[in-house]
Amino acid sequence: MTEKKPYEEIPEEIRDAINGLHGELRQTIFISLLKNGELSFSELEKRTGLSKPDLNFHLKKLINSMLVEHYYRDKIGNNRFSFYSITPFGHNFINALIQSLTPSIPITETSDVEIIDVNINIRRSTRKHVFVPASSSGKRPQTIPVKVR
Repeated sequence: MTEKKPYEEIPEEIRDAINGLHGELRQTIFISLLKNGELSFSELEKRTGLSKPDLNFHLKKLINSMLVEHYYRDKIGNNRFSFYSITPFGHNFINALIQSLTPSIPITETSDVEIIDVNINIRRSTRKHVFVPASSSGKRPQTIPVKVR
């Protein structure tokens, strides 16, 4: 019987997610999707400044790590529009990381919205984010920034 290597004690899904966020480019893509809910390939291209091949490469890594999902919608004629968003696992993963760095996080429920009071340093600015879970009406879960007063 072969002995497990120490890194194999970490579930493969967690190792894949950690590797998926490796590097500033993938982190930039992930944060862009986190802040906007969903973006098309061309919107991501504009926001990140990456070339099509580079953006495609990094999106595939994020998709394979189960942090980002890719889907088509809004078919017009023969054109299908490609969109990307953070998966529920991706939201849970980033929220768990944030929570592990925060001593205590007060959660207040207001109707169907959970408000998590968390400060995140993104590009040297501090912002608060609100996590909005998937609603019964079929809307996707998303994390949106709110102004800090």
